[in-house]
Amino acid sequence: MEVVEINLLQLLKLDLNVNEYLTLLKLRLIINEDIKFPFSSTEAHLQSLIAKGFLMVEGDSLKFTTKGEKVFKTAGT
Repeated sequence: MEVVEINLLQLLKLDLNVNEYLTLLKLRLIINEDIKFPFSSTEAHLQSLIAKGFLMVEGDSLKFTTKGEKVFKTAGT
């Protein structure tokens, strides 16, 4: 398992809290690499990420928006 470093100042700039970032990371790892990530997201985290424009609902699935994808380009993960 990789070590995940979190830049808290960068998260503040992106208007994300740690739980929201970990939720995005978990989804990214599941979607892109089929890796299980030991973090439990809540419905509130998902709804917040949708409201902030990082995720969108498409049918029965959650998808990253362009804004959501930029989180990982900016964070360098």
